[in-house]
Amino acid sequence: MRNTNGNSPEVSEDPLGTGKVRALAERAIAVLAAETHPGASAVRRFRLSEFCDALVHPDNGRYKVLLAEFMDYGLNNSDVFEDLVPGAARLLGDRWMEDKLSFAQVTIGTARLQEIIRSVEHRYTLKGEAAPVERTAMIAVPGIEDHTLGAIIVAGMLRRSGLWVKLATGISEEELCVAAQETPLAFIGLSVGSEKTLQNIPQLVQRLKQLLPKTPIVIGGSLINQDLDLKAITGADLVSSNLQEIFDFCGITPVSEGKTQD
Repeated sequence: MRNTNGNSPEVSEDPLGTGKVRALAERAIAVLAAETHPGASAVRRFRLSEFCDALVHPDNGRYKVLLAEFMDYGLNNSDVFEDLVPGAARLLGDRWMEDKLSFAQVTIGTARLQEIIRSVEHRYTLKGEAAPVERTAMIAVPGIEDHTLGAIIVAGMLRRSGLWVKLATGISEEELCVAAQETPLAFIGLSVGSEKTLQNIPQLVQRLKQLLPKTPIVIGGSLINQDLDLKAITGADLVSSNLQEIFDFCGITPVSEGKTQD
């Protein structure tokens, strides 16, 4: 049950506990940094909780400083997209469900994750070449939808499978349609998290089909778990949250390790 008292939980200034534990973690990270491609492992093992604290902290610069530290330790753009952002999104969602964060804090943290994505996305390419259509997808969250954590997580999972992903959140229907036409796509995934969003999805799907008749439209999001025939309601080609099912339907061959150029 959600917290209704309106009070925001205090953010820990030392999420690793004592200074000695923090120092030990720092030394361990330094050792990992000497190994091959250590960045994602180091963040996952020692610093993800601290990074989430920074994402919701009133100081807007704290998470940027921490991200810079991660990059110094060996984290690269691939790690940011495939490990750090999805992992942080999951942890923010878990903390909200456990009443450890308010909705306002999660909103702030999510916005900062999106800022991170925008700041490095132009440097994130597949093998330094144009992304092939058979491994290019768009994950879109309609502008009226509040919940974007799930879309960020899915985008990270797709990137780990070797796909190039365009993540479109907080944009209007018109902007979404323009963005969908910029690059040939293997599929467009629309996140539907509430009945409020669902009201506008059939019109959006119809418009996308008119603009891109050969591009499959896939509906995902938490609403697919409800007892609704979303395929009939929305006119989408597929309703699923199962990546393998989506890959099979769209004729996508995932790569076990998504290789990217930093």
